[in-house]
Amino acid sequence: MFVKTPEKAIRQEIESVRVRRVILEQLEKGKKTGSQLRDAIKRDMIARQGDKDDDEVEVTDPKLYFNTKHLEKKGIISSSKEGRKRVYELSPKAIQPVRKVLKFSRPNILITSIAMPDDQRPLAKWLSRDERIDVEIVRIFVSERRFSRGVQRSLSRFIPNDCDESWETTWHEIPDTLLHSTVVEGHGNLQGIYEHIEKIALQDMEKYNLIVDVSMGPAVIVLALFMLASDYSLEAVYLDRTERGRFHTLQLVPRG
Repeated sequence: MFVKTPEKAIRQEIESVRVRRVILEQLEKGKKTGSQLRDAIKRDMIARQGDKDDDEVEVTDPKLYFNTKHLEKKGIISSSKEGRKRVYELSPKAIQPVRKVLKFSRPNILITSIAMPDDQRPLAKWLSRDERIDVEIVRIFVSERRFSRGVQRSLSRFIPNDCDESWETTWHEIPDTLLHSTVVEGHGNLQGIYEHIEKIALQDMEKYNLIVDVSMGPAVIVLALFMLASDYSLEAVYLDRTERGRFHTLQLVPRG
């Protein structure tokens, strides 16, 4: 039996009950209180039932409770108490699928890794040439040991002269204690590296669309990046370099 993808599960929810679509549309913008969700549902109902007076349209407590509770049980949203109010938000693993289904766009961040300082050149060339990869920020996860002080970190100096691309670049070192595990020498602490990257990625998800590149980093970092893409339904790409120095971008997640 085939398991539903997150996108299919969310699409089923919003197509079956209009109120759930409104709730997810609101939460994609950020946290909302129950009152704010109720007002949004009411506005939607009024817009769709133009022949009724505003006073005739009512969003009851049971209606709001039933639909928010249903989405919580599905793991699509979560709620918590902030002071005396209950606040709702999208579950982190539902953020990207909700955006895809609702066709909401956000600026792109590329999360990637490179194994050697010389890998900056093909990475910069690819980002400059591939029209599909339009990013505002590039987050590069590297080995603390390999990219120690004295190693120049500057993607911008490798941008081809005939390109005017620009992006903000941030470098994130993976500590040696994680990358060079003492348990199995050279293999690294996969779960620790995953959590290190995940913590940073979660800070970006509310405002940005995340694209994960699994082309050039150390194997254990690349595997952690692929796990991140799979867990959070992020687009994962692989840069296939040809003998002539050309690039072909393969989409790995989602497939098909």
